[in-house]
Amino acid sequence: SGDPAAVAVGTATHVLTSNGAGAAPTFQAAGAGAWASIVTTDVTAVSEITFTGFVPGTYSNYQFWLSDLAVDATVDIKLQTSTDGGSSYDSGASDYTWGFGRVREGSADLGYDAADSEIQLTGDANIYDWDSDNNSFYSCVLNIFTPEETRYTTFSWVATWIGGGGTSDFNEGYFGGKRNATSDVDAIRIFVGSGSFKALGYIQMLGMAN
Repeated sequence: SGDPAAVAVGTATHVLTSNGAGAAPTFQAAGAGAWASIVTTDVTAVSEITFTGFVPGTYSNYQFWLSDLAVDATVDIKLQTSTDGGSSYDSGASDYTWGFGRVREGSADLGYDAADSEIQLTGDANIYDWDSDNNSFYSCVLNIFTPEETRYTTFSWVATWIGGGGTSDFNEGYFGGKRNATSDVDAIRIFVGSGSFKALGYIQMLGMAN
């Protein structure tokens, strides 16, 4: 008859699904092999952003979309993992391995660290918010593979950013890393070594349904 009808609220992480012509949609578990958005966080003026929405048995892999992050100091953007739901984060001197191939200001370079206390999402480079127009920022798509398994958790990401030199300080690269312990990962934090993020951009966490 064209009258509106309320759709029942679904379970957390479920997605709105069509049931065909003439039937109201319902919230259902995401189909296998489909990305589902878990949470989107607006970035505020904080020094770290944490994510604990890992759901073993529901998702096998995860993606994080870091969009237009800016910082208020000349620092790296970094990542650490947790195995206790975010109560603490692994920060030992040799907890992580990471490496990259990058084009920076027109010149190619490589970097690698087999024993670090964090994964550096910008490699060994810094970003810096240098003007009021927020034209210096960092973006990447970060993949985390089967973190619930009790083996090495691996990461890959593709990133672009503009540093303090404006358009002449453009960076792009391919990066990879791993946690140097065979334990499950159930939380991560993205942070800066000093200062804080600016209130700019957002981070979206997605899960790949089993």
